[in-house]
Amino acid sequence: MQRQQPCTTNDVLNASCQCVGTPDNTDTDGDGIPNCSDSCPTVPGQIGSACNDNNPCTTNDALNASCQCVGTPDNTDTDGDGIPNCSDSCPTVPGQIGSACNDNNPCTTNDALNASCQCVGTPDNTDTDGDGIPNCSDSCPTVPGQIGSACNDNNPCTTNDALNASCQCVGTPDNTDTDGDGIPNCSDSCPTVPGQIGSACNDNNPCTTNDALNASCQCVGTPDNTDTDGDGIPNCSDSCPTVPGQIGSACNDNNPCTTNDALNASCQCVGTFQDTDNDGVCDADDPCPTQANVVPGQSCNDGDPCTINDVITANCGCAGTFQDSDSDGICDANDPCPSLPFLVPGNSCDDGNSATIDDVVSALCVCAGVLPNDCEGVPGGPAQPGTACNDNNPCTINDAYDANCNCAGTFQDTDSDGVCDADDPCPTQANVVPGQSCNDGDPARSTMWSLPTAVAQAPSRTPTTMAPATPMTPARPRRTWCLARAATMVIPAPSTM
Repeated sequence: MQRQQPCTTNDVLNASCQCVGTPDNTDTDGDGIPNCSDSCPTVPGQIGSACNDNNPCTTNDALNASCQCVGTPDNTDTDGDGIPNCSDSCPTVPGQIGSACNDNNPCTTNDALNASCQCVGTPDNTDTDGDGIPNCSDSCPTVPGQIGSACNDNNPCTTNDALNASCQCVGTPDNTDTDGDGIPNCSDSCPTVPGQIGSACNDNNPCTTNDALNASCQCVGTPDNTDTDGDGIPNCSDSCPTVPGQIGSACNDNNPCTTNDALNASCQCVGTFQDTDNDGVCDADDPCPTQANVVPGQSCNDGDPCTINDVITANCGCAGTFQDSDSDGICDANDPCPSLPFLVPGNSCDDGNSATIDDVVSALCVCAGVLPNDCEGVPGGPAQPGTACNDNNPCTINDAYDANCNCAGTFQDTDSDGVCDADDPCPTQANVVPGQSCNDGDPARSTMWSLPTAVAQAPSRTPTTMAPATPMTPARPRRTWCLARAATMVIPAPSTM
């Protein structure tokens, strides 16, 4: 069989009986291969030729036996975004061109994949809290500051206030109580001073009242110059506010027995009891304040032997009466013969007795002459006038016969109290007897006069009628002498209390 020639048309047997057609190089698909030899004359290429089926989701596209361009399906999803690469405009970046993304720049918004599949956003510098830090980089965009920034939680009882992770301002509780008044500093209007503004206090100024803490937490009071006692010193600085003067100020307790009157610690006017002589009688009431137990008119001893009847004078001096019995200008104490003016023993005198001769002053100061018969009637005897005798009166001394042979002595009263020494239990102290109150100068005890042992033991005696000496002259009436009252009085035993 003669093979057909696909590239000719209108084939006919020629004269040689050969089947010859007219060549036909039509190339419909323009692929350079005439249709006559083109397995896919209407589609560029041949069966098996690579082609593009315009399906991005296929690979190895080729013309199949039906001259259809068919590829092998390809669902590779490189970026794992669920869209195969074949239909993924950004096959290596999750998403498509225009898809939202995150460029990891907080300062951009509306991030999206651009035509180059890059994630790009629109810059955003919004600063919502106005703290100078854009929201994009502000950890607390709606609260001024950042997490950890100092802040004020408006709670005075916290310290170290700072924004926490939730952008809340939180502080650490602080209950410090600096002044120890039980109120923490955080709520204490005067944290360094006990108390609050307006609390009572003490400004240590006695001249203020209603002391209270002021707005500066200073203790301030209202001045108070009240002067209750009107002494010019306000009560606040007056140690005795109700009594004129101060403690120690001079005053008058209206007691004449005190001196140096002054206000004491109790603001009482008190003076010192003035008793100079310590006799228990204050000076104001004591007529003789410097001499214990002495008053004018009281017997005393002025120490002058020339005086008698010594007494305390109006000016509290001790003075006596000058004793000059014979008025010869010589006191009796210094006059050898106080009863004979200007005469001393041995001087010639006149005894006034014509019966005597050779009158002289005897040693006993008797002017006497010599009698033919002495006073006891003995011719030429020794009992002459002026010689010693005994008048049997214990209250006299220096007994002697006078010119008339009377035996008489000198009444002995040392303290001039009218009681003779023999009868006076205290002969040297006028008007004093044992048992009588006195002052021995010792304030620690009470005392009384004691009785000398010799006097206390003296025997009692009764008044006696004295027998006079026998004179040479006519008999004289007998005289009765009053003996000492001390001889018959009961005297208490010495006592010291």
